[in-house]
Amino acid sequence: MRRELKNKLTVLTVCLLSLLILAGCGGAPTLGQPKKDYTGFKTLKEADIQANDGKNKIQLFIPAGSGNYTSKDYATGSKDGVRATIRLVDTTSMKAFQNDLKKTANGLSMLKATNLEAAEQKTTSFKSSNDGKTYTRNQLLVLQSYDKTYQATCKTEFFAKVDDDNFVTGVIEVSPKEAGSGTDSVIQELEQFYGIKIYWDKAKAEERAKYYTEHPPTTKRVYVAGYTMAIPRSWARDASSSTSTVTVYGPSGTAKVNQNLLVAYKYISADPDTFSEAQYKALLQKQFPGMAVTIKKTSSPLSDAACYFTTLKKSGVTVSGYFLFSKTRLIAIYTQHDGAAISGSAKTTLDSAIKSLAKYDSDTSTSSSAA
Repeated sequence: MRRELKNKLTVLTVCLLSLLILAGCGGAPTLGQPKKDYTGFKTLKEADIQANDGKNKIQLFIPAGSGNYTSKDYATGSKDGVRATIRLVDTTSMKAFQNDLKKTANGLSMLKATNLEAAEQKTTSFKSSNDGKTYTRNQLLVLQSYDKTYQATCKTEFFAKVDDDNFVTGVIEVSPKEAGSGTDSVIQELEQFYGIKIYWDKAKAEERAKYYTEHPPTTKRVYVAGYTMAIPRSWARDASSSTSTVTVYGPSGTAKVNQNLLVAYKYISADPDTFSEAQYKALLQKQFPGMAVTIKKTSSPLSDAACYFTTLKKSGVTVSGYFLFSKTRLIAIYTQHDGAAISGSAKTTLDSAIKSLAKYDSDTSTSSSAA
């Protein structure tokens, strides 16, 4: 009887130990919960970086394929179409954002700036994990390849708190063109270690790439004074006509009568919350003396600016365009033409520019007009 009871207790003990091992002792590591010399991942390899104190290490894992590189504060690697690039957020940056992970994510995001070469760029806002220790966002980016076709990439950006003194940030890119049978396994193991959901929509990425390959964009984005906007793809900056405060665009870089687009900016004092239409008109008459001014309020592409479609006339020369007034800046997007009325093609170019206007360093999603 005693021997039988002893055998049962032994079996029970072994079972409990097995459960403990499965539950934690032998489990896979996660970010901030390292496991020394862990070799259980099938598609990832360890790539430790130095913590902010300069003494300790932060255990990271990256895809165990080609192009692997690790430095004291940076690690990158790729496998089966998945590239992960992980960086340490330095102490200075953490302090600049009051050691607040959300503020750090919004301030240091690599995906918020507009890619001027993109046919399409759609970026989500950051979402927090339930414990507030991770912020993630997604992006679909479509670019032209060297062979003139278009390729899409699914991107995931995250900011994660390792401990009170260390944050890390990473961008994980998945390319449908390079994806293979092992892609899902790489994604699953990265999700397991970093505790995030990686954006991967192969069907959507391939559909958008095919769309732009078959319907190449007719516009492109350009940067002007902290903003981006769309202009005809064959147009470029006219260096001979542009100045420090006015940028001129035209076909192949040569502005012509009825084929031009100008962007001007000037620091002013005007409050969209209190200024009346009459005050704006008076301000323009002061800025453009001797010209007949007409304005009509229209919807604004910028949340912090009032927008007016404006016409300025003097001696047979007419300027038509959109004038945006913020508290500190006047931005004018306009075209110069002969005759009283603006042509249909010039109005189309003008409307495309104003509708696409966005701050360069913002979360605004953009796309180019297709043929």
